[in-house]
Amino acid sequence: MASRQNRVHFPSGSRAGYNSDRHSSSSSSSSSHRQRTPDTSPDLYVEMTLTPSPTKSRSSSEMFGGQSYHSNTGSADVPAKVAVHLTLASVKHADPSERPFVWDVTQHPNDIRGPKIYGPTLPSPYVIPPEIRKQPALTPVQTGVTISCHRLPWAIHVVAPDGENTVTVEHILRGIYNFLRHPVNGSELQNMYRAQPALKEKVEAAFRARIAHVPENKRSEERSKGIKRVDLLGDIVQFAGLSPGSEEDLLLMHLVPLAP
Repeated sequence: MASRQNRVHFPSGSRAGYNSDRHSSSSSSSSSHRQRTPDTSPDLYVEMTLTPSPTKSRSSSEMFGGQSYHSNTGSADVPAKVAVHLTLASVKHADPSERPFVWDVTQHPNDIRGPKIYGPTLPSPYVIPPEIRKQPALTPVQTGVTISCHRLPWAIHVVAPDGENTVTVEHILRGIYNFLRHPVNGSELQNMYRAQPALKEKVEAAFRARIAHVPENKRSEERSKGIKRVDLLGDIVQFAGLSPGSEEDLLLMHLVPLAP
């Protein structure tokens, strides 16, 4: 598989609402993450120290047999330390008693649920209040952020909309969702299956499970779109927060099996 990047852009004024097919990822040779003076409260963030990386090209051969992706987002502007919003921090998601929300990433971000410890909750965009969703995801504030996940051979690049000077909590949630909704092309999929034959059964089971949750009158249309990136995750689909990555991949996304 050729080296690639996948950048999620948000049009100006598109803060409210989501569309799984409207926002697309495009190739790019580089991105520059400019910093702005943050207007944030320190008690909302967890500080993280980034790991220097001697190379910007990592192999995904363990899962995909020699295929690799290339992330070229490092720059002198990336700070040695960043702090991630508590809502997104992996340290908050590791403890069920502190977990701020439960999100099955196969589902729309508006279907995020409150933690079970608070009793039964209905899906609601207000599990994460609007004022929290609009806050910067990181401090120092970044206009673009790269997220990697060891279960996927692509990096996610989330870029703030034109006219906005920071990637917010909302942008991160929406960026992950939109990125995972993109189809996997046939040649990539066959290469993955050849590299790891057991993967095919897991991916196809995940695909069937996802289609089963689609309203019946839309299943045929969704099925025709084929395997999507989210299906590569199998049953490891619960968001478990973000932790420090390297100077090239600013954040790592963690996933765990979906809680009952």
